[in-house]
Amino acid sequence: MPDENLSEKLSKEFPLILLAGRIRDQWHTMTKTARVNKLNLHIPTPFIEIHPKDAQKRGIEEGPIVEVNGNRGSVKVKAKITDEVKQGNCFLPMHWGRILGNDFGRANNLTNVLVDARSKEPDFKFSAVEIVKYVKPKEKIIIIGAGSAGLGFISSYRKLNQIDDIEVFSKEIYPFYNRVMLPDYISRTQSWEQLVKLREDQFNENNIKVHKGIGINHIDRKKKFLLMI
Repeated sequence: MPDENLSEKLSKEFPLILLAGRIRDQWHTMTKTARVNKLNLHIPTPFIEIHPKDAQKRGIEEGPIVEVNGNRGSVKVKAKITDEVKQGNCFLPMHWGRILGNDFGRANNLTNVLVDARSKEPDFKFSAVEIVKYVKPKEKIIIIGAGSAGLGFISSYRKLNQIDDIEVFSKEIYPFYNRVMLPDYISRTQSWEQLVKLREDQFNENNIKVHKGIGINHIDRKKKFLLMI
């Protein structure tokens, strides 16, 4: 028979060859090996290896989540830039499957059902894909209570994300003050300004909306609504 590649054809839409395979310390879908903690320490999470030139062309950096798209579906996974794969190729471990309870890093979203005409060997090692930077859809974050925990979350979250809306519901009309130091304010050891950790004029700077004097009685996470009191 002629020696030719009968795998899925590359295209302008899907110009990269996806190679799916195993890593050193795991086997198949990890139904056994994932139970051994020592094996999980080697590579604990899925990734996709991308050649530096392919990554640069797509504006992809080491670490952030990317989206791998193909003719049958897509996968979100962390990017790993390395010259251990050839330019034009990318490598995605096959092990994670649905073990994470979702489609993150699931190679079978991309592999095809082609088999060799003679050996019937499945063609899992060659799929046409494209990799793009993943842009998370804008979300609305609701925080109930304007205490130190809520302020700590806002500070940490804004270091990572400046886009999502954050709305705070505070039953108190004076949000974000240091409750631990309240006795010092009552005894006039400290002024109120010293107790306040986030002033009202700083709400816009942190891109947050604060609803003062409004408590929340019930949260319906499925329908995504709040019952106010």
